[in-house]
Amino acid sequence: MSLPVIAIVIAVASASFTLGNWLTSLATFRRGGPRLKVKVRLWPHDILAAYNSGDTTKWRTSWHVHIANTGAAAMEVEKVEVTPWTPPRPLTLFFFPGPLALHRLLRLTLFFLPETTAVHRFLAEIRAMSVPTNVVWLEGEEKKRIEPYGGTRWIVNDVLQDSAETSLILWTPGSFGMLALRVTLTNGREVTSRPVFLHVVLHKHNVIHRSLSRLAEEQRQKAEKESGQLSFDDLQEEQS
Repeated sequence: MSLPVIAIVIAVASASFTLGNWLTSLATFRRGGPRLKVKVRLWPHDILAAYNSGDTTKWRTSWHVHIANTGAAAMEVEKVEVTPWTPPRPLTLFFFPGPLALHRLLRLTLFFLPETTAVHRFLAEIRAMSVPTNVVWLEGEEKKRIEPYGGTRWIVNDVLQDSAETSLILWTPGSFGMLALRVTLTNGREVTSRPVFLHVVLHKHNVIHRSLSRLAEEQRQKAEKESGQLSFDDLQEEQS
């Protein structure tokens, strides 16, 4: 074997050894760093307490969240949001080229126009219709530090209204009408749950709200009859 060939073999072996060391170091780093898994389930939470509170904004389904830290490093949660789901950009460009172009045009218009113009004020009002992402904590707000190979459970409510469907189409046309729960760590890393359809979330809210509203009306009528007071319907029946 000639000297040039031996030199090439040695160089290739050295490069392979270096690459192997680098891959090993990367695997060790990723194994030791924070690795977060987020699972959510939509389910009512303490409906009786919500009903007795008289606060109709609580008459909705809740996000039951399970957080698992599968890494060797502890992590601290900074923020939790229910946000429009963002698919991979090639998929968005393929399915929604027109709405995305309109969305970019709106953003550029807001950026370049003076704030005093009527168009800017109109577009700013539309922007104010964007989907609210904040959550209301019901359980687990104090459990934001997750130990290595540990986990925790939270229960939160979103603040979505029926108008959220229009806002989602307007400001996040590539979301396929879906939401996800997003967890932001103190190091800036973001982890999201599997997406759920917005119309499913709103439907669950409306089902609970209608059921509790019907129950409240039945109890009101029952209380009026037991107290001997005539309801409006009873007065109409007597007059007829």
